[in-house]
This record gives sequence, C-alpha cells and structure tokens, in this order.
Amino acid sequence: MKEGVGGTRAGMRRVRCLAVASCCVFLAACGKEQEGDTKGMSGAAGPVENIGTDGSSGTETSQGMEGAGDFGENGKYLDIVSETETIFVRQEDEPGWFAGMQYQQGEPVMLWAVNEAEWDEEKNEIVDTVDIYLKRADGSSELFVGGFSSNDGMGKWYIAADGSAYNILSYSSGSYVAKWDRDGEALYKRELDMAPTDICQLADGRMILLLSSMNGLNGINKAVEMDPETGTVTELKQVRIGKGINYIGAGSEDLLVMDIHNEVRKVNTEDGKESGLLIFVNTSYDMLNKLSGGVRIEDFRVLEDGAVEILKLENGMGIRETIRLKEVDKIPVVVRGFHFSNGWIRGRVGAFNQSSNYHIVLQEAGESDWGDFAAQTSIQIATGKGPDILYGEVLDDYIQGMMDKGGFEDLRPYMEESGIKEEDYFPIAFSSWRDGDGIYGVNVDLNSYQYMIDISVLGEDKEPDIRTLVDALLAREEKGAYMRFCGSRDILEMFLEGSESFWGMVDWERGTCDFSGGLLEKMLETAKRYPYDENQDYPVLASREICDRLFNFHAPSVQRGEGTITAGVMFDDGCYPAQNTLYGVLGINANSPHKQGAWEFIRFLLEEESQLAMINDAGTPVKKTAFETMIETDLENLEKWEKVSIGGAYLFKGQYVSVEKEVHDGDITEEWIEAFTQAAENTRALPIRTMPVLDIICDEAEDYFSGTKSIEEVVTIIRSRVQLYLDENHF
Repeated sequence: MKEGVGGTRAGMRRVRCLAVASCCVFLAACGKEQEGDTKGMSGAAGPVENIGTDGSSGTETSQGMEGAGDFGENGKYLDIVSETETIFVRQEDEPGWFAGMQYQQGEPVMLWAVNEAEWDEEKNEIVDTVDIYLKRADGSSELFVGGFSSNDGMGKWYIAADGSAYNILSYSSGSYVAKWDRDGEALYKRELDMAPTDICQLADGRMILLLSSMNGLNGINKAVEMDPETGTVTELKQVRIGKGINYIGAGSEDLLVMDIHNEVRKVNTEDGKESGLLIFVNTSYDMLNKLSGGVRIEDFRVLEDGAVEILKLENGMGIRETIRLKEVDKIPVVVRGFHFSNGWIRGRVGAFNQSSNYHIVLQEAGESDWGDFAAQTSIQIATGKGPDILYGEVLDDYIQGMMDKGGFEDLRPYMEESGIKEEDYFPIAFSSWRDGDGIYGVNVDLNSYQYMIDISVLGEDKEPDIRTLVDALLAREEKGAYMRFCGSRDILEMFLEGSESFWGMVDWERGTCDFSGGLLEKMLETAKRYPYDENQDYPVLASREICDRLFNFHAPSVQRGEGTITAGVMFDDGCYPAQNTLYGVLGINANSPHKQGAWEFIRFLLEEESQLAMINDAGTPVKKTAFETMIETDLENLEKWEKVSIGGAYLFKGQYVSVEKEVHDGDITEEWIEAFTQAAENTRALPIRTMPVLDIICDEAEDYFSGTKSIEEVVTIIRSRVQLYLDENHF
C-alpha cells in the first residue's frame, strides 16, 4: 500500500483536457433522490459509461469496472457472498501433520501424514518412516500409502483417479514431483525448474502442475502437463497464468484457474480459450485478505449453479468455503478508487456490510488508464451522476475544480451530528480536501513520508529551505545522484510539490505568475544535474522514507547514526511529513442519493474498532488513542521478540545501501516515540490546486532536460502556459 521513491504523484498524472474541469456546473436537482431509490443510478452504482469528449455516453462497460459489481434483473445489486463450514478437525493430541486436501470422486478428503519410528533388524537401528492416511468428511479414516522415509513424506500429496499417489515438494536444494504406488514404492522422482505449487487431474485423466517462481504477488507462473508414466513435463504455452498467487483445479472439461486478485475462470488447454466464471473485481470479496495467517487453498471446484467451492487449511482445520454471486437486498453505496490493494479497507467493507442496512460496493480502475478513469468519473459527477464515495485521488487533477464547484458534500455537519471531534484525530484526518470551514474529505489512514539528505549537503544545523537546498546542490563540485531511481522530472517535482504558491511564483488570488526571479532556473539546472543513473556509481544524496510506523521511523538518533538530516517535504512555512493521498482519503459525491449511507461508512472507518483493526494490516491509525495503542503494541512485541529486523535500502553516510537493519529491545527511546508522534501530528497534505500547473511545468521542463531547448526558452514557455491556464480558469 506504500508508494516507492520519488514524488507521490510522479508517474500518475497526465495533462488533462481543461474543458472537463471547467464543465462542472452541477444540476439544481442533484442529490434530491430519496434514500433507497435506485432509479437514475446508472452512474452512481452501475458500470461506468464510456463517455466521449463531447459528453455523450455509450453502453459498453468500461474496462476494469466490469464483473460481478452490476445490478440483477430486478435492480438489486449483485455481490459475492461467502459461507464456510468446518469439515475436518484435528483431534486433541492427534499425532501427525496435514499433507493435503482435495476432491476425490466429488467428495472432499484430507491426507494426513503420521511419523512412525520402527526398529530395522537389518540396519540394527531405529528408522523413521511416514504413513499417509486418507480422512473423509464422515469421520472415517484409512491408511492409504506408507513406509516412506521421513524426507520422502514431506510436501503436498495428491491422489489420482487410479489410486496412485503424487507429492510435490520444494527444498533449498531443488523442487520435485514424485509418484508412489500403494506399497510406498517410489515410481519416480523428477526435478523441476520451478517450484510446484499446485497439482490437479483433469476429467480426461491428464495431470497438470502449476509451477511458480515463488515471488509472492510478483511471482511468475506457468502450467505444465505431466506424463504420469515418466514424470516429464511439457509447458502448456497456450494457457495463460497471470503473475502472483494462482491455483488450479479440474473442471468438467477444462482446467480451472483461480487468480486470487481477479477471478475464477476456465481455460481450454488445447487452444487456450478462456471465460470468466466468477469475477472478484468490483465486489466486496477479498481473497488475498482471507489467505493471511498461513491459510492455504488446497483444491476448488465450480458447482452447477456457478458457485465456487474451495477447500482450504485454516488454523489446522479443513474448511470448505462456498462463494457465489447473489442479489443483495440492501441499499448499495458505491466507493470508487484507482485500486483497493489495502487489505484493511476490504476487511472493513466486509464488516460494515454484515452489520449495516447499506451495502458497500467497491468499484476500481483495475487495468484501465488512470487518467481516463479520472476523466470519466469527473464528467459523471459534473452531469449529476458518479459514485457515492470517492476514494483516494481518483479524481486526480480535477479535485480542486470539483471542490470549487460544489461537487463534494461538506462533511462537517455529519461530523457534528455523529459526535466526531477533530481534536481526537491527527490534523491530517480532515485537512486533505478542505476549503475554509468546509471539510470535503477524510483521511482514515496515516500514510506519510519525508525526505532525508546527506549531512554533507546542508550541514547539521541548517533548517532546509528551497533556495538554500538548490544553492548548496549547485555549489557541489562532486558528481552525484539526488535520489535513487529518480530522474530530472522527479527531482523538479519534489522541489515544487509542497508549495501552494510554488515559492511565490504563482499568485492564485490575482491570477498571475512571475518566474523571473531566477529560482525556477536554479531548480531546473539542479534537477538536470542530479538524475539517477544506474550505470554510474555516484553517491546518492537523498532518500524518501516512510515515517508512519515506529520501527521504520528515522528518529533523530537514527539520523545521526546514518549521517542524514530531514530535508522535507518542503512546504511554504517549513519541512513536514507529507500524506500520500493516493490511499485513504474519502469524500462524498454531492450528487449521491445515499449520502447518509456514505457517511455511515466513513464514520465506521473512523471509529475506534476500525482504527485498531488497521494496526495488523500495516496501516497507521489517524485516531490518536488507536495510534497510542499501536505504539504500545509495537513496544510489547519488541520486548517479546527482543529484536525486529527490517530489510530495505537506506541512505547511510553518503551511500545508498541495501541492509537489514535491526531494532533491539531498548533502542526505542522516549525521544524516538516523541519524534514519531510529532511527525504524525505535523503530517500535511500536498496542495491540490497546484496539480495541473505542476504538470505544465514538469512537462515543459522535459525539453530542457533532453537538451532540445535552452533554459531560457523553457522558462518563457512555462510562463506563457501557466498564465493561459490561470486566465482560462478565472483565478
């Protein structure tokens, strides 16, 4: 859920058609529909229309917003519901360990390994052997195959239709698939080039393996067909298996593939043709979150009614989970965002939906172009439609325009009615989308960062400011890179991102700009001089550090040891941590017919229970009491574990190095905690109004960075384009 190095908005924004932002004249009747009325909701809760530049709309569903998140024939929302049942329970003091679970002839069975110590007369020693037992849901159990050595008994086991046993296993020394007969004799053991993560047998008898590079969410997968007689494998190149965590199963005719991020689909292994059976996108179902804590999917199948039945191991028990698409007889409240990769938000959606008369619907961009997604959303809101809740910077450059033209609901009256007090939360909770006394957005998660710079650049005691920083960088004689992986555009954006006035060069009230003071030229020259080049071994001068968790936080004592000082984010009145508003900020569409339901969800996320639930999902509460509990929990864990290892790359005495940093019990001082808490208190949102102008400056600067225009030419063009923007938008 965290951004990489570089500006938080870098690489996401594009120059937008200004006509879109300026067309936001809201209808007088907007938002007057009664709660529960689903009429006129094609924009609010259905698929996003394909909207042309002239404002016309088509009938196709936008890519990345389709799937289960639609309405049924009677107008009720379709969502995935889940039912679970425990079918295998480990008895108290029962010896052995779990060895697999699968469907055998349509019925769930569990494979259970038991270690036996026997005296070998010939060897005159005790020999450890492993037996595999087959357990059925009715409680019966039988020895299936046995007599292996303890090493051969490990891994995941699978029973083929002819009764032969396979097991797949990976050691540090290699990955293997083995086949055994019922007497425990090895028929073969074949080494594989990738780790086998799943196995199944199709209806026609063919054995299929899923191989993975075992790199978590970025792992590469491929499906192979295995010759049951020899164990040799042949890649099924026509079968597409995406990155990340996937599973395979046997359909009535085809191979089933479960991509835990997106869908369950069937794939024809001959020609690779596929079709989705149950799509997770735009539903409240979160498979990834359900697989935390060592939960393992073992097998799955698709039932005749389209439901997916999953066998999984959870807390030592065999669980059968059935998920199906079902009409939800509740009022839908649509939350739209670029993505919902944060496991906490999905978990809170599930908890809210179980207890509320409203049903939260997640609508995400998926693989759609984020710029197009933001533009379509902006146009929908401008025409009186759109989602009920905007999540993150889903409006991108249009946020300020929407706020100015009344596109967001003022949340202050809702807060007062609900007893939500600002002083109970860090200021960032209510400051991202704010205008005067109006509060138009709420940050439910503290997701902050700041910049560290090598002490040699500014010295130990200097309070960094933009002019001092660029002067110091230009005065350096040694070559260097400003920040790892950051090009010249990224550096320029970091210099500008925190200033509402771009350091006095833009006057929003008068609608004028003045770039004649020489500061912009210095920024451009500095940015061009210090881009990162992976082919050069230059020292890296600065780093971007996440400062929202206690162990990762760079307290003053840590900075002294690393030879760094804090150098931003630089705002007009000083250096402070900045909030990454791509995640966590929520606002209510002023056109929503379900404003009360939308607020109830936001209030639910701000409550103590939800804020405390964030701690275990790598989030940081904005509620102060929950934040204090997080610190106490971290300190208790550190005392229990004695140390915490944090892997990563750090700026250390002028070099950016990959290290495993250890935090030991006793390292966390009162100074550390106080500085960490103060950073949370000081965290600010980046200016919103500046985003389109920041794009203009950075886009035009590319010609200087590439050498196609002089610095004087570029500054002249920037001045002209920025003034045109200010004139057209009536600042």
